Amino acid sequence: SDWLINPRISGGGVLMDLGIQMLDLCLWMMGNPQVKRVVAQSGKDRMGLKVEDTLVAFYSLQNEACIILNVSWAFMSDESDAFTIFSGSHGSAQLNPFKITKEVQGSLVNITPEGKQLRSQDLFRRSYETEIDHFYKSLSTRSKLISPGEEGAALMKVIEATYRSAAENREVLVGEE
Repeated sequence: SDWLINPRISGGGVLMDLGIQMLDLCLWMMGNPQVKRVVAQSGKDRMGLKVEDTLVAFYSLQNEACIILNVSWAFMSDESDAFTIFSGSHGSAQLNPFKITKEVQGSLVNITPEGKQLRSQDLFRRSYETEIDHFYKSLSTRSKLISPGEEGAALMKVIEATYRSAAENREVLVGEE
């Protein structure tokens, strides 16, 4: 769509389209730690757009954890690919496909629950359906939202720092002016 690649309207490229969702998911699954600093690099050369078609960012968090985000509209593949990997000191988990590996008595063991895996397109669609359903129920029952506006505002500060880091080719502290 024309609006999607117009930076004045969309606010950016692949980071605003796909990356913001992946970053939000990672932060949420980690308990929403504060992002302290970011180093990012973006590119527009693959697709010749006015917005970035590829972005890679490294986020340092308050809890000494980190997130590496890699998003691209120019990924050379015959199908869309979206995945998330969490790695900790006692195990790891990944989404798409879903898999959990945990240290048990000194050995890594696959503890992924058995059952049918959903295709990534089904997971993506279902996540939006669930989000819209929650929003509607919150409005109609006047109940609290899972993700309040303050979380969205904090995430936008991280996104702004990401764009600044890529534009200025340097590490940026989140919230610096």
